[in-house]
Amino acid sequence: MSNEPSLNNPTTASPANNQSTLLLPLKVSGLQKKKLEESMPGGSGLASRLWEAGNVKQTFGVTLEELGQLRLALAAPLPENPSRHDRRGQAVLRKVGELISLGEAAERGDKRAAAKIEARWKRERVFQFTIALRGDFPTIWRTIHVKDCSLAWLARHFAGALGWYCTNNHRIEIDGHTYVMHDKTDTFGYDLNYYQGFRDESKVKISQLYRGSPHATDWIYVQGSNKSGRHDVWFAGPAVLDRLAIYPRCVAGEHAVPMWGCCDADDHAEFMKVRHLPDDERPDIGQYGLMPCEHEGSFDAKYVEMDMGCPPKIRKSLKPRNGE
Repeated sequence: MSNEPSLNNPTTASPANNQSTLLLPLKVSGLQKKKLEESMPGGSGLASRLWEAGNVKQTFGVTLEELGQLRLALAAPLPENPSRHDRRGQAVLRKVGELISLGEAAERGDKRAAAKIEARWKRERVFQFTIALRGDFPTIWRTIHVKDCSLAWLARHFAGALGWYCTNNHRIEIDGHTYVMHDKTDTFGYDLNYYQGFRDESKVKISQLYRGSPHATDWIYVQGSNKSGRHDVWFAGPAVLDRLAIYPRCVAGEHAVPMWGCCDADDHAEFMKVRHLPDDERPDIGQYGLMPCEHEGSFDAKYVEMDMGCPPKIRKSLKPRNGE
């Protein structure tokens, strides 16, 4: 869309970084992060941030003191027959040792070391999107910040931001081009051997689109098979990186999906139709018949961020919002 609507959504800047403390970028995979969680003592600030990060690759801003704690936690000798999980810990330990050396050199005034640290942070690009679902209900919208990623991952973040548990059969349309999940079976995505006008979403990153057309205006995200699955998207370009934040993050929004566990926007639209019916006209069978309809879903940024950071299978097993 060319002009963002009035969604009570002022431009939000990330909190200012703490310039008085040197923060070093520690990048770990989801499996490496799990090893760190097991090794770190509970109650520490870093342990809490590790837990909040979900199961996606993350870059954490850590202090030299926290790196020292990590090195002690991971320093246990390898067993005689180390597992892959044990080797992941050793891989992180090597990263930690290298970052400690780099950080200590920077604190001694080594300009080359400081430049290396800043160069790594500059590679951590963040982009801002606002996504909105309209219909015969209050508009549900979110403003999110995401690290540079493929459009395949961006589609997952969109689905998580709105609360959809199904990430299949979606499309992202940008300035006349359609990006989809390539699926040779044509079941969960689109067989690009047949849909030759479509493009593979896993092959394109946000930064590539931004370099090619920094003023791209027409974005649409479609989740579901009907018109009710159309979401308007506004791409605001680069956002300020908060080196202490966990990404993806939700910085603003309103309303939520009233029914916990909606598969996609089609489910939500069907539920809202039932919600407006008199009690004696509501169906007594099916997944919508017995669902409570007394309230609108409430917006909770923490739940949104958790949904964006967790795969759909894990999100389904989590406690429902607001005890629903």
